Amino acid sequence: MTKAVVLRTTGEVEAITLPEQDGGYEVIRDTVGGYIDAVRAADFVGYVHDEGLLIGLAPNIMASMLFERPIMGEVVIVGCVNENGVYDGENYDVPEIFLTEKFARTCLGMAQDESLAEAVFAQASRLLDEGPKVYAVTDDEFDRWLDTGEMPDRDPD
Repeated sequence: MTKAVVLRTTGEVEAITLPEQDGGYEVIRDTVGGYIDAVRAADFVGYVHDEGLLIGLAPNIMASMLFERPIMGEVVIVGCVNENGVYDGENYDVPEIFLTEKFARTCLGMAQDESLAEAVFAQASRLLDEGPKVYAVTDDEFDRWLDTGEMPDRDPD
């Protein structure tokens, strides 16, 4: 069983337990309301609705702040590094900070700030209008991106 939290668009934080069977995929899918995609931070992963931006789900203010990009809809957060501190693609217990009362109060306060919600939604709309950026990269640049996350320093157009 894996400890996780659900960050709701209302700002509520709900602790849940994911079953080991299928990595909790069914529970995650049911919680976000459809097919899932993953967004990653240093030591945690958020599972989001795959088409949240496209179908106009409500902005998730705290998730948007945590992942530094517009996130729409409910988000399930789990830990993503093993006991050696290495990302290996598996789900682990969510970092303890997400289970604190202080974190829950912060999420609620942020969700109730209408100007934050408007800013996140405006940014999401701009990104949706712009479409994805596609980069042509060399094999070396691609390998560096895989190793470090560093993108080539040039305009994709």
